[in-house]
Amino acid sequence: MSTNINDLKVIDSKLNKVQEYLALGKNKLALSFINQIPNQTLNHLLIKAKILFNLSKNKEAIIVLKEALIMEQTNQLVLKTLADLLFKQNKLEESAFYYEKLAILNQKAETLFYAAQSYFASNNLLKAGKYAKLSYERGYSKSHKLVGLVALFEKKYTEAEQILKFYTDSPDDLCNLGTIYWQQKKYQEAVSFYTKSLCEDEEHKQARINLALLFKEKTQFQNALTHFQQIKHPSINDFYNIGVCQSALGKFKEALDSFGKVESKDSYLQMSSIYLALNNKVKAKFYLDKILNIDSSFKIPFKLYPLLDKTIIKTPKSHLKYLYDNLAYSYDLIKENVVINDCVAKYITSNDSLEVGCGTGLLGKRVAIKLGIDCNQSMLDFAKKVSGYNQILKQDFFNDGHNSQYENVVCINVLYHYFDLENKISILLNNLKPNGKLIFSVIKSNTNKTEFNNFALFAHNHEAIASIMQKYQLQFTYEDIKNTRIYKATLK
Repeated sequence: MSTNINDLKVIDSKLNKVQEYLALGKNKLALSFINQIPNQTLNHLLIKAKILFNLSKNKEAIIVLKEALIMEQTNQLVLKTLADLLFKQNKLEESAFYYEKLAILNQKAETLFYAAQSYFASNNLLKAGKYAKLSYERGYSKSHKLVGLVALFEKKYTEAEQILKFYTDSPDDLCNLGTIYWQQKKYQEAVSFYTKSLCEDEEHKQARINLALLFKEKTQFQNALTHFQQIKHPSINDFYNIGVCQSALGKFKEALDSFGKVESKDSYLQMSSIYLALNNKVKAKFYLDKILNIDSSFKIPFKLYPLLDKTIIKTPKSHLKYLYDNLAYSYDLIKENVVINDCVAKYITSNDSLEVGCGTGLLGKRVAIKLGIDCNQSMLDFAKKVSGYNQILKQDFFNDGHNSQYENVVCINVLYHYFDLENKISILLNNLKPNGKLIFSVIKSNTNKTEFNNFALFAHNHEAIASIMQKYQLQFTYEDIKNTRIYKATLK
């Protein structure tokens, strides 16, 4: 339907009023008049969107711009205005979509930067990196820093450092460099840049959190706690980390208060562990039950096994493998292990010896051993390099058994994995020649019963061991090395 001259005059009159009111800042009146214009053109819609934006009616402005885009899908002014408005509204993915469409149309370096910026803000690092690099290659200098930030978030720390080291103008820039150095384990440089960031802005939350986490990672718990406690409006994670630091520093009451603000499986686990350490098993069990009510399949740490209503007869196999696979590389460096093996070595006067649980071969470095047995391959890989062993065998001794007899049967740092000590001693005696020596160690129990401790190990009571010795007619002596008791026994 054609528009007659009178209609056009009315439209022009109303449009003039719209422009007049816009110039005077009377946006409501301008909106009222533009809404009276029928069959609105692209230009009318752009003016209407501007008025709505001036009135902070951003949602309505976006709707109008999308209507305009239907009229002309490749209109760059509409695309740019819509993308800008969506970005200000924090609708980042949608904003990036329209910036990208605009970038495809005009290929301008600045537009490519805006597309990269939007994708970066919406965590689409792949597209952010693509458009940031294209923009920089076309000479848009602002894109250089964004290329570095994308590299940082992609954990390409060397690449990020090469770019971002040139940007130190703001607390954010300094914090970013701190993170780059932290992730590269360059702790001194990281602390320096986080500190510089906080000097410029003592309330820079990310720099404060990262510095606290760095100190926590380095087990500098007092420094970590100091920074965690300076965070304004701490989050649930911050309270949890505060509790971890307080617990590590022995501030158990404060730690319980901090964990109590978190109310999660992790915080309940920490609270249960603290109460167990304080020998309050009722409270410890209460928080363990809270975890199990949330997640019935929760894998309970071994240190909390004493809270379970069941008898534990040995350290679980899965834990043994995990423990010794990780311990193999440092076992020989533990001073107490060295002292214990030095002590045992003086009891052995013959090379006709069986060592059950030979581990990395510490004893074989001191005396000749006919056969060393262990069930952990990682430990045995080290023992095989020790010349003191005539033979090394991988075997689960207490399950598989062994037929030969020896003048010395040695079992050091093994029996603390078992509750039933008598059964294991009887198996060891089966491999002992008449008048031979049985040498074994246990962790000392400070009570009159066998205890399962926080390290998933059993501590054994001396009176119970003496009773076993008497039953098997064994004469024995013992020697204490810290928490370990070494027994040397022979048949009467």
